[in-house]
Amino acid sequence: MISRVRGKDPEAAQAALIELLQRYLPALRSFLRDTVSVPEQEVDDILQGFVLDRVILEELLSKAKQGRGRFRNYLMKVVKNYFLQTLRHRKAKVRSASGQQVELDANTSTSDSLQPDFLFDVAWARRIIELTTEQMRAECQASGMERVWDVFEARVLNPTLANKSPIAYEVLAREYGFESPIQAGNALITAKRMFARNLRVVVGEYVLEGDEIEEEILALRKILAASGA
Repeated sequence: MISRVRGKDPEAAQAALIELLQRYLPALRSFLRDTVSVPEQEVDDILQGFVLDRVILEELLSKAKQGRGRFRNYLMKVVKNYFLQTLRHRKAKVRSASGQQVELDANTSTSDSLQPDFLFDVAWARRIIELTTEQMRAECQASGMERVWDVFEARVLNPTLANKSPIAYEVLAREYGFESPIQAGNALITAKRMFARNLRVVVGEYVLEGDEIEEEILALRKILAASGA
């Protein structure tokens, strides 16, 4: 996707940039709000400035190098630095206007030792799950397998992400027209295989090798498990 952003086709580059931002902005928004303690009303302004100043004008993606760790950690470091620079610039303007020393917001951390935060990884992992489920649902609808999706949602998605109780197979069989609870259970097996396949496709879009796909999926599992999902 980054290669497409760097490409010579302006329309393809713009489309790839929009898709890339859609994938990462929710996690960056959570990072700024929950970790760096940016006030809710300022988060979108910071992100808009970041996209314009760093991503577009300074061509941030041209500086991203493969083999230097996860792109999302690189992106998070850059957005944190951008926020700190914005904060210092704002402080300097106020001090210049008043002639007095101005303290930073007490709720805002400016430590250069601030590390990539777990909340960012959680937001990113949930975004991967969202993309995977969206892709799987579209596949089920396109292939006439809506019941497979319904069973997956009732037995896996809702209990995992929405803390709802899984619906019994007997109920699912009656509600969705399966011949028996066993048939509903078989539909869930099919659904899990579809989900796993789609997850590998989504993860495979931002890692290079097959081994890296499995490593990233393992990392996502650990992140979600630690977050309570």
